[in-house]
Amino acid sequence: MPSSPKSPGPVELPARHSYGRKCHFQRRLLIFTAFVLVFSAGSFLILQITIGPPSPSGQHSPEYPESTFWRANSLKKWAASAGYRYSDPSNTAQEATERNNDVKDSHRQFSRPRVALPQQRIYNEEEDDPHLSTDDAEGNFDRIWHDVNRHQQPETPIIPFEISLDRAPSRASQESYLLALPYAGMTNQFYGVLRALEVAQRLGRTLILPPITTASSHDRTKQGQSQPWSKFLDLEKFTAMTGVKVVELHEIIDPSESVTSGLECLITGGVGSARPLDGTARTFLKQWKFDLRLQPLGGGGRHEHESPPLDTVIADLEQMKKSSKYLCLTNSFKIEIPDKTEWERFGQYLYFTPELELFARKILERHYLTNAIPTILPSSDSTPSIKSARATRNSEFWASHPFITIHARRRRDFESYCTRFFSGDQYQHCFPSTEQLAERIQTIQALRKHPLPVFVATNERRPEELAKFTTLGWKVLNHENLGTVKVLGTFGPMMLDSLLLAHAHVFVGIHMSTFSRVGALRQLDWHERQAEYM
Repeated sequence: MPSSPKSPGPVELPARHSYGRKCHFQRRLLIFTAFVLVFSAGSFLILQITIGPPSPSGQHSPEYPESTFWRANSLKKWAASAGYRYSDPSNTAQEATERNNDVKDSHRQFSRPRVALPQQRIYNEEEDDPHLSTDDAEGNFDRIWHDVNRHQQPETPIIPFEISLDRAPSRASQESYLLALPYAGMTNQFYGVLRALEVAQRLGRTLILPPITTASSHDRTKQGQSQPWSKFLDLEKFTAMTGVKVVELHEIIDPSESVTSGLECLITGGVGSARPLDGTARTFLKQWKFDLRLQPLGGGGRHEHESPPLDTVIADLEQMKKSSKYLCLTNSFKIEIPDKTEWERFGQYLYFTPELELFARKILERHYLTNAIPTILPSSDSTPSIKSARATRNSEFWASHPFITIHARRRRDFESYCTRFFSGDQYQHCFPSTEQLAERIQTIQALRKHPLPVFVATNERRPEELAKFTTLGWKVLNHENLGTVKVLGTFGPMMLDSLLLAHAHVFVGIHMSTFSRVGALRQLDWHERQAEYM
């Protein structure tokens, strides 16, 4: 009997190779390689935008060394991104063509420039404003440039600033001018004016005073605000005492006109190249419809560092623009004046206007000061004018109404600076507490037969600290209730506080604050009194 066929056993499949794992690994490797290539290309593109392309010919202008050539390319890139124009003196033919073409262009928009590396803030030369913020552009570009670009600028013709100067009423045709862009807060702008006066007098030019300006990010309207210096400082008296001629910008051009002025400014202190224009300067340019053109001052990068010496600035200006109708500097605050003589030569002669003095006097008489000390001032045989008579009455008032003024700076950025650089007993000299201030005032009052009223000029907003001032019997001017802004404008509160610092019989200030130091200088030169520094 035949045997039954064998049933087939299980079919053995060939062993699987690890192709799936290999393909997965290769895909990941390709993705990683692509990512590295994209990252490298992006880095190279950023480097090109930042530094600028090399010269096609590999040669550099004989007037400028290699470092200047690369810096010029970087400036062109920055100026293009910022909506400004950069002028290279080695390209005069091309510049002339571009200038003619630019007259036909619409008003250039302000856009965000390439952000410079953060610069260390030097607080002993920084603005101390009890009412207005003093944020630097390096840390606030997003907000500031958003505010500047919020509204579309209308298309307007661009007229060279020289034409506006020629059209200005009662201006001598042969007169030449100097203008410097405003910088930071009000006290820094004040020092910028003093240092610009040094430059203008050395060059034999009339200084154009830009108005006091606050950046758009510093006020609630987000448009930026400005006021002429003559609203608060007696410029006529200044010229009569010093012989120095000044003219305010609103006497030359009207910002309400729909005409854009082409303004060419020389980069000073690296502002406009190594460091961007700050929010105050940009707001000023927008308010006054200036189409800015940047040009380097001098060669070899001498004005790229923080504080160019006055003599260097003067030498370069004399070589570059002897016959020009005007000169414009991107920054005058950073110019280094030998022995800091700008206050002695100019600052002490910038007195407050009689109108500001009268406003302060009425507020103090009505709300704060009641008891007066009889005072006899020297009499004059001549019949005084109305203005001089008002000034005499103001002088009599300050002499017969003694008081103490404290300057208490209370901003977080200033507190951080003091914490970083000072400790122990030194800290109170930079950022004294209310208790430490009270201890100093108690010592001062103990030396007097009758205690004096105490005023506080401060940017303190914490309710608990303000309550401490009230408990101590100190007075903080409530500018909102007093209507200071309504009567004097945006900068009225700070100017009124400045006046209280200047005329106090005893002034207690902070040595690290420019605002305090100006008050101390006025005390010394106007009243021959020494300030008390914490």
